Amino acid sequence: MSQVLAGKVALVTGGGRGIGAAIALALADAGADIALAVSRDLAAAQEVAAQVEQRGRKALALQGNVADAEAAEGLVAKTVEGLGRIDILVNNAGIARD
Repeated sequence: MSQVLAGKVALVTGGGRGIGAAIALALADAGADIALAVSRDLAAAQEVAAQVEQRGRKALALQGNVADAEAAEGLVAKTVEGLGRIDILVNNAGIARD
């Protein structure tokens, strides 16, 4: 696959499963390093991070609720600290209500 995003860093909220995980893996396939932010299931994010790393990219699994401004700022800071910067932000986190 083309490495059009080589050298870029993406932060994907809700990246532990479903659409967020698929987006993270597609970005990794395109060459980006990935930070995965989840509010609850850190193990799921770690699993996706392992798949990103299997693709030869760097990955971080982070826990924090983006609905909380302080937590969201912490996710950004941890991404920059761990991966150097943020070039792409995917706001995928959401809540499903029955």
